Amino acid sequence: AQDASRQAQDASREGVLREAQDVSREGVLRQAQDASRQAQDVSREDILRQAQDASRQAQDVSREGVLRQAQDASRQAQDASREAQDASRGRILLAEDNEDNAATEQDYLEYCGYEVVRAYDGSEALRLAQEMQPRLILMDIQMPGINGLEVIRRLRKMPAFKAVPIIALTALAMVGDREDCLAAGADEYLSKPFSLKALSNLIESLL
Repeated sequence: AQDASRQAQDASREGVLREAQDVSREGVLRQAQDASRQAQDVSREDILRQAQDASRQAQDVSREGVLRQAQDASRQAQDASREAQDASRGRILLAEDNEDNAATEQDYLEYCGYEVVRAYDGSEALRLAQEMQPRLILMDIQMPGINGLEVIRRLRKMPAFKAVPIIALTALAMVGDREDCLAAGADEYLSKPFSLKALSNLIESLL
């Protein structure tokens, strides 16, 4: 009976030990699984944060790149504009129907560094003035079609030409011509024939 009791006690102890070991194994396994899940969660969060940070950095770099490109393009445009201004002293509209006079004046002004656009009559002078936006206008008064005085009056009614210098040119110098030209809106008046140097000096004084 005692031996049977001892065997029962040993069997009980072994059963308890096994159960304890099984519980311990299950606990360790659960802890390991929980730790693995936590590690995975932390890893996902880190990866997500890293991806978000990388995206923000890429966006910042992209914005900076676009801004630099825009600034560079603006500087290049300004440089090109300065170079164009340096290359030419300004655009002049020459409204003159006499071929000899026009050729002489145009050649001389281009030699002086101006860009010259030629108009052959009053209507063309009005059109080219609006298209070319000259810095100064030389207007012959005796133009075919619309005469020079009327062209000057019409230009002065346009806001874009309120302050553009206009020099009236005429071969028929009569009493009151200068006053008529100035009243129409011309800034200065030259009677033909005039020296090219006098014309150049007058243009420089107005520009």
